[in-house]
Amino acid sequence: MGADQQRIVDLNVGGVLYTTSVETLTKDEGSLLFLMFSGDRSSLHQDSKGRVFIDRDGVLFRYILDYLRSGQLILPDNFQEFSRLKTEAEYFKLKAALCQLDCCSNKSGC
Repeated sequence: MGADQQRIVDLNVGGVLYTTSVETLTKDEGSLLFLMFSGDRSSLHQDSKGRVFIDRDGVLFRYILDYLRSGQLILPDNFQEFSRLKTEAEYFKLKAALCQLDCCSNKSGC
């Protein structure tokens, strides 16, 4: 497998499929995703298709991934799942995202 192929990662997060890069997943050096993807990935769980399996909320993971890509937590108008997304951000140890969530939940939006 070439270096470019190793930099692309197929994920199965709670049954929802994502394709992203190692660079995106390792942007936050204090995060669980950084720990998972910055070293040897052979110990990570895989689904039956060889995708890295993460047993978390797959729908909410899209906001985690967007946060890692942009550095900003961008949520849709009338987003109602702050508590659940905060739980996911806590699990993945995304401190800056947690700060942004606290700010967002105290306003009508981000």
